[in-house]
Amino acid sequence: LFTGGKIALNLVMGASVGNALRSGFMGIALYILGCFVIHILPSRPRPLPACDQRTKSRGLFGSLFTWMIVIFLILTVNALYANGLIGFRVPLWGAITQGWARFVNAVAQRSQWISGTGLIGLPNLVLYTLVPSLILLIWRSKFPAVWGLRASVPALPFVAVYAVGFIVIRGISASSAITLLIVLLWPAFGEEFLWRGVVQSTLAQSVRRPVSAIALTSFLFAASHIPAYLWGYYEDPLLALSGLLSLLPISFFWGYGYHRTGVLWPFVLIHALSDLVQF
Repeated sequence: LFTGGKIALNLVMGASVGNALRSGFMGIALYILGCFVIHILPSRPRPLPACDQRTKSRGLFGSLFTWMIVIFLILTVNALYANGLIGFRVPLWGAITQGWARFVNAVAQRSQWISGTGLIGLPNLVLYTLVPSLILLIWRSKFPAVWGLRASVPALPFVAVYAVGFIVIRGISASSAITLLIVLLWPAFGEEFLWRGVVQSTLAQSVRRPVSAIALTSFLFAASHIPAYLWGYYEDPLLALSGLLSLLPISFFWGYGYHRTGVLWPFVLIHALSDLVQF
């Protein structure tokens, strides 16, 4: 899907056949190579649960899926409102995000570099971490493991590559360090906690096919970005679709890495660095 979609979109947008093929195959080749490296390095994939736990996991996923629909609707309404396509916000949530935006904009007037840090998106942690945590507590389910140095060994080469890229492209300064810290919280930790730590883990326990769970989570992850990509980041719908397709192999790489290591922190960090260096 990614390769065919990328080739077709590049051709429609006027790229040469050579560039279209390069765009379609190079990206997928790099992430396949990444998955292979993570696969051959020592790791400890999580064992699958017993049958009684599978029933519980299916109920938990039903609750999570309902919440994912709510998140999608909230993001859609916010994006449409921000672009003047509708005249109403989500009750209460709209007031919270509007008040926070005013605060961030006031801070940015004194320190302009703040506007490029993503600080304005921090309220989304309520949607992506707080409510899912409450759902886990209600279902008495385990929280995803965030830290673990020995378990994270397969991911360390990629952490190093992205860290070097960040230093080369963004440089070392107080502003770049603060920007990284903010992006680590949102979107990196928020999205990885929900999609890899909670949704993917629950799906894997339910269907007992980890790779299928990773693939399905990648589709859901990409779909969650539709409002922002269509009515936020891109003016051209074709570019928006191209960006959404690119999320599929990225998400699969992060998901497979989490499956092999069982800890979130390397992929939270890689996610943040990837967003900042655009790779």
